[in-house]
Amino acid sequence: MGMRFYPSALAVIALIAGAYATTSLAETSKTAGSGTVIEKLEASVNASLILLSDVENFRETLKLRQQLDPLFPGTKIAAEGLNASDDAIVDFLVNEGLITQQFPVTDTEVEQEVDPGEQPHRPGSAQEGARGSGFHV
Repeated sequence: MGMRFYPSALAVIALIAGAYATTSLAETSKTAGSGTVIEKLEASVNASLILLSDVENFRETLKLRQQLDPLFPGTKIAAEGLNASDDAIVDFLVNEGLITQQFPVTDTEVEQEVDPGEQPHRPGSAQEGARGSGFHV
């Protein structure tokens, strides 16, 4: 007698396996016996994950972000600085992830922003305005 194939049973197994994998990832990993958190899933933005290490990295690079990101200093999280809660940082990272996914940037565009010497001259650009003000760009 042959084995019967039940698609609904396969679907149930896949759901259970998926739920188990998600639960395992969301739970904190601990070192043997010490109870130290290694990593934790904080949120997801479509297929991208936001981990506890992302929150920690955000805190470590906060001052650099304030210097380099012209829009960051006006945000609530910038005002809170290192006193910002993990939840506030996760919310900020979720919003940042959504924006990044909605408006992707190519490597070429980034390189042109970093090295403006390779950009063609554009009338009315910030470079032209800076030159007009006596700055060398």
